[in-house]
Amino acid sequence: MADTALEKRKDSLIRGISEAFSHGRMDLASFEAAVSRITVCEDDTSLEAEAASLGTSLATVPNTAEPRDADVVELDCVSSGIRKVGEWVKSGRYRLRLRSSNVRLDLSSYEGSSGFRLELEILATSSSVLVIVPRGFEVEDKIEERQSSVIRNKPRAAGSGDAIVVISGSLRSSVVKVKYR
Repeated sequence: MADTALEKRKDSLIRGISEAFSHGRMDLASFEAAVSRITVCEDDTSLEAEAASLGTSLATVPNTAEPRDADVVELDCVSSGIRKVGEWVKSGRYRLRLRSSNVRLDLSSYEGSSGFRLELEILATSSSVLVIVPRGFEVEDKIEERQSSVIRNKPRAAGSGDAIVVISGSLRSSVVKVKYR
């Protein structure tokens, strides 16, 4: 295997364990140790052995990075918080991967925005999400999976349909609250 191909395989394997770490399937010490061991692999045989020790196979690791949706902004948060206030929306679609986190997304500065549409895909475990929207906004609940979770959405008045926030995803032991201002 050529050195550049070996480096691509290393990068792919590191991306895989980074994903496992970001989803809490690996602790920090194990992650750092695995990255160190992968980085020093000098050939395909040693890299395959390292992959096997991690419980995966290089056959399942892509040779190149899988492209992510270019129009989706991804936010990952583990045991921390995200606070977005003001004119923060840069895309029509956001994907939030949350674990033991608190998130506050304030959309009140978009009051009067004609044609406003925001899609929030929330993949949350043991987290709390507060979405603040202006009066007149519609909020659609399209959560596919709820395990010991709830979405609280009590609009004060019917929305015009001209400004909409669509919330989808899956919730595990989490709360999503929509507050109208």
